[in-house]
Formats: sequence, C-alpha cells, structure tokens
Amino acid sequence: DVSDTRQLRMIGLSQHEELDSGHGMLFVYPDAAERTYWMKGMQFPIDIIWIGADCNIGNLTENIPIPDETSEIDGSYLIFESGKPAQFVLEMNAGYINKNKVFIGDSVVFLDPLSGKYAC
Repeated sequence: DVSDTRQLRMIGLSQHEELDSGHGMLFVYPDAAERTYWMKGMQFPIDIIWIGADCNIGNLTENIPIPDETSEIDGSYLIFESGKPAQFVLEMNAGYINKNKVFIGDSVVFLDPLSGKYAC
C-alpha cells in the first residue's frame, strides 16, 4: 500500500488488522524532513524503515509494540522519530528488518509500479 497524501498518511495502517508476509505500507512525502510516528489504532507490531531523499536507509526502528490500553484511553502514545530527514517511510511487520538483514545505509530501489512514480 502507498500513502502519498496527507489524509492517507494520517490513516496509515490503523485500519488494517494485519499485513500479509512481505507486504507493507510506503509513506511518501513531498520532501525530506525529520518524521515522527505513533501507533494510534494499530492492531499489530511493526518495524519502520526510514528512507532519505537519497534513497538510502537513514534509520531503523524495530519491533514497535501495539499501544497498551492506557495509551488508547489517555492518548499517551509513544512517539518514534526518524532521527534524520526521511522522504519515504516503510512500515512492515515486526521482525522484517532482522529477518531480511536490512541495515542503515542500505540503498533502496523501488520496482514497478513505484519506480516510475518516485525517485528511488
């Protein structure tokens, strides 16, 4: 799935009950900037891959748990930060980064149909 509008980015994966293995959601921004994410409404844990405008992985956040009941009630969600400017953010099932040996500095190449639409 691709979230390339403000509205789609706000919804993100919160309306998904799960992700199929090897599938994810790519968030696309018009520019690179430091990004923050939270897990509001999430029903499964994820990994986040933060990708810069240069198409290199700038940071990784692994095994983010679903919010606990207290967070859902009082809105005290944990915030996850890119730490570096990111133009693309890829959310995958928790464990994807470790299983697929993804590392900071790795290059990202989008395949069809994304290759013609986005820079990487």
